[in-house]
Amino acid sequence: MNSVIQITIHTCGGLEKMRDFFSKIDPYVQIIIDTKEAFEKGGKKYKAPKENIKRTTTKKKSTNPQWNETFSFPLTNAQQNAIRFKLFDKDLITKDDVLGTLDITLENLVKNKPEKFEKEMIPTKKKNKITLHYTLEWKDYYTKEEEDSKLPTLDEPETVIITPKKKEAEVKTTINAKAKVEAETKAKKEAEAKAEAEAEAKKEAEAKAKAEAEAKAKKEAEEK
Repeated sequence: MNSVIQITIHTCGGLEKMRDFFSKIDPYVQIIIDTKEAFEKGGKKYKAPKENIKRTTTKKKSTNPQWNETFSFPLTNAQQNAIRFKLFDKDLITKDDVLGTLDITLENLVKNKPEKFEKEMIPTKKKNKITLHYTLEWKDYYTKEEEDSKLPTLDEPETVIITPKKKEAEVKTTINAKAKVEAETKAKKEAEAKAEAEAEAKKEAEAKAKAEAEAKAKKEAEEK
């Protein structure tokens, strides 16, 4: 069984005042997952592996961006993993500006229970107040191999008891598949046996006819 953390970025408030500092706002949110220890050790020089980073789309010239975009990361340890949100202003010429940052831990999350949050980011400009709206959900899932391993084998369908309707249907399908295979195998063997018997009978008839023809010919020859 594996775990993932699903992160949905909804919106970001407090960007209206950014017009005082920038000619336009093209915001997007970068999401980074790592361990708390990695963030602490890296400090300001922390650089995340590429596979640990995802980001929203860029909302051009928007002080009220509505993303509602969901991202998933493998979750190795909820007690140790942490997430860093970084709000950027996209710039086509110079380096993208960081507008705010927010670090959170996952240790208080409850499995399979989505939780919405509204938290204030640490702004680059102290006068600004930026609020990030997002949802977190910690989910468990089985790989295809793990799902298949839970199904009964054709030889031992009676040893597995599964109560959920979906699993019960899968068991019935498996048992029906076994019965179908057995019926097809039996029919094939019977057809092969019948064909073999008919071929043998034909062979015997041909041999008998040949013997009778030879005997008749021999008798006719002796009479002459």
